Amino acid sequence: MLNRSAPRSRGSTFYRSNLVTSRGIMSAILLMSGPVCSHQAMNSNGPKMLRHITSGQFMNAATKLQDANLGTLFSLQTRQTSQYIFIKKPPAEMSEGLIQNQDLCRIEEYTYRYNMRPPASIIRKWKPKLVEMGMVPEDHFKE
Repeated sequence: MLNRSAPRSRGSTFYRSNLVTSRGIMSAILLMSGPVCSHQAMNSNGPKMLRHITSGQFMNAATKLQDANLGTLFSLQTRQTSQYIFIKKPPAEMSEGLIQNQDLCRIEEYTYRYNMRPPASIIRKWKPKLVEMGMVPEDHFKE
């Protein structure tokens, strides 16, 4: 018989905390693939339980990450839409204890996810604007 009350046991900190909380959203932002995370990317490519978060919840969690010196939050606008974008700090610029003090994820996991290709929606829609504004270098995205 399957024990449905047993918690999920997965490798990441996010799955161990299966509540939709600010800390859970913060962890999911850090563990999204690539160096950049947006509210739209979180809703389409993030963990299933967080695909319904509001832009306010995303902005609140990203602001807390920015305050903890884990990246920078920007609001970008194109002709059609505006979007909050969180640019993660490169793993090389992070001290070992910076993420671990926040208890959001492990540095090894963060480094692995940071170096993955970001969602196509971010590359297509936001890369030109981020490069044009000087927020990220041209080679910041793996394509």
